[in-house]
Amino acid sequence: MPGTRTIKCGGEIDIEIKPGNIYYFNYWGP
Repeated sequence: MPGTRTIKCGGEIDIEIKPGNIYYFNYWGP
C-alpha cells in the first residue's frame, strides 16, 4: 500500500512506502 506514514517515537520518523515493498526510512530526531 503506497503512501507515507508518520510515526512519533522519541522523534519524528517519516516512512515512505514505495511500490514493490521497498521501504525508505527518513529519521528526523535529536
